Amino acid sequence: MNNQPNIFNYATSELSQDAFIAWLVEWADKKYKPENEALHHLGLSFLSSLVEKQNIALSEISNLKIRTQYHKIDVFVSFEMKGKTYGIIIEDKVFTNHHSNQLTKYRKFIERQNYDVVVPIYFKTGFQHCYKDVMDKGYYPYTVKNFIEILKKGITAGIDNAIFVNYFEYISERAKWFDGAKYSFENYESLPISEWNWWSCSGFFNDHSVLFNGNWGPVGNRREPLLAFYFGSKNLHVTTEKGSVSVMPYIDMTYSNNTIRVNFRIGLNNNPQTNKKLRDKIFNAFQPYLDKARIQYKKLAFRKASKTMLLAQVININLSINHHELKELLLKYRQILIEFVDDYNKREDRSIGLDSTNEEQNAISNPN
Repeated sequence: MNNQPNIFNYATSELSQDAFIAWLVEWADKKYKPENEALHHLGLSFLSSLVEKQNIALSEISNLKIRTQYHKIDVFVSFEMKGKTYGIIIEDKVFTNHHSNQLTKYRKFIERQNYDVVVPIYFKTGFQHCYKDVMDKGYYPYTVKNFIEILKKGITAGIDNAIFVNYFEYISERAKWFDGAKYSFENYESLPISEWNWWSCSGFFNDHSVLFNGNWGPVGNRREPLLAFYFGSKNLHVTTEKGSVSVMPYIDMTYSNNTIRVNFRIGLNNNPQTNKKLRDKIFNAFQPYLDKARIQYKKLAFRKASKTMLLAQVININLSINHHELKELLLKYRQILIEFVDDYNKREDRSIGLDSTNEEQNAISNPN
C-alpha cells in the first residue's frame, strides 16, 4: 500500500463504484489475458462469485458485454456459456437502500429479453441490517465482505494496477466502517442514548417497531440524512370553517446530525395546509395534556405542509437514559397522544350530535 492520494476517497458515489465493478468484470474477457493475466483471472473470480450466488459454476465464457445504466440498471453483464445466454443484474448501493419498485422492474425487464438464465444481484458495500425484502424480490445480496474476499486474491497475486490498488484501499476502509455500523446496530443496549449513532438508533427502532406498531427508515430531505421512527398514529376529526377535516397525529423519534429528537406531528391525510389555523387549533387543544404530564416542549414556526406538519417538539429528554428508559418514555408519550385524540373525537362527536338534534327539533316545530 502507499501514502499517495486516493481518488476513491473523492469518487464515493454509486456511479464511481459502478465504474469499478464494470471495469473489473471486463477484465474477465479472454482478450485481455495477454495484457495482464493476474487481472484477467481476478475478473473471472469476481464474475464467478456473482453467478455462484445462484449455484452456477463458471466455465469458459464468450461474447461478454458490460453496460452501465442500462435501462436504469446500474451494471448489466451478459455472456454466453455452454450454449446458454446469461444476464446479470447488478443493483449497486453504497449508502442508500432500494426504493419504490425498482428491483422488481429491473428483473422483469431483463427476464423479458429472453436470456436463458438471469442472475439478480443486490450489491451493497454499506451496512444493511436485513435483506429479507431484497431476497423476496428475487435478488441475491452481495456484501462488502463478499467483495473484499475476491479483491484480496488480487493483492495476493501481486496486482499493482493503480486503479485496483486505490479501490482496494478504499473498500478496505469501507469494510471497517461496515463492522463499526454492525456493532452499533447490535449493541445499542450497552450505551446511554447520548452515545448512540445512526446505527444504534436503527437497532433500537428495528427491535421495537412491533411493540409500538410503528415503522422506521431513512427519510429523504434536502438538508441532511435523517432517520425516523414513527408510531402512535390515530385519526383525529377537526371541525374547521370549511367543514370537517380528518388528520392523523403521531409521534416520531429522529436522528440526524448527531442529534436525537422526539416530536408530536400531524399527518395531513391529503389535506395540505397553507396557513397555521388548523395546526394552532390542534396545538391549543393538545397543550393542556402536555402541561399536565409535565413535558417540556416548544412550538416551532409554522411551515406550509403537504404531507405532515410539526405539532410540538419535546425538549427535556435526558440523554443519559438507557434504551429501556427510552422505551418507557416513548410509551408514555404515545399514551398521552391517544388520550388526547380519544377525548377530542368524543367532544367532536357530541357537538355533531347536539347540532343534529337541534336541526331535527327545528324541523318538527317548523315543518314548512
